[in-house]
Amino acid sequence: MSASRSSELAYSFLYVALAGVGAILLFQFVLEQYAMARFWEHWIAEYPVVGTYLPFCVIAVASGVLIGLVLGLLVRTKALALSAWAGFGVCVLSFVAASAAGGIQWAVTNVALIAPPAIASGLFLGALLGRRIRHA
Repeated sequence: MSASRSSELAYSFLYVALAGVGAILLFQFVLEQYAMARFWEHWIAEYPVVGTYLPFCVIAVASGVLIGLVLGLLVRTKALALSAWAGFGVCVLSFVAASAAGGIQWAVTNVALIAPPAIASGLFLGALLGRRIRHA
């Protein structure tokens, strides 16, 4: 394997790792800020399911879209593939963390596994948008 191919693989791995971890950390930060705002309490009182899950999913997708957009702007041709790998990494990392925290049964039945597919979808959509903007 040539040196340029090795460096290209290293940069790809770095982009995937940074995008995955960055999306998870951005999701966590925004969710913490949302929880601290406390303006959502009347939504949950009136609409328990929608008031809880809809903002959670919107924050997850938006976090993925923002990081995917940055990835799409930085990486030219491989943005979609890298975002797909980053989304896969987010799903695997979240499942492993949830399994370590409460066991497999808890990880499968817990709502904590709603966010990773939403983040992964957002990463892919953001990378698609970033590529469109970059090539416009």
